[in-house]
Amino acid sequence: MERYVKVPQRKLRASGGLNEASKISVYDIQGRLVLIRIPGQNSNSINIDISVINQGIYPVKVESGKKIIIY
Repeated sequence: MERYVKVPQRKLRASGGLNEASKISVYDIQGRLVLIRIPGQNSNSINIDISVINQGIYPVKVESGKKIIIY
């Protein structure tokens, strides 16, 4: 799983290991859900517009089937 942020465009990109059962959740530092995205079918990557949230540190949870990864 690769993930990175394109700062000028304020987009989060996740790629590799995603499928139609995947879910990407972004939380604020207090643990509140801020943003949730589900990749489309036959998609191995997703771009998420994060310009709608304030700058800061946000944990990202990636669920793919039975596997859960938190960044």
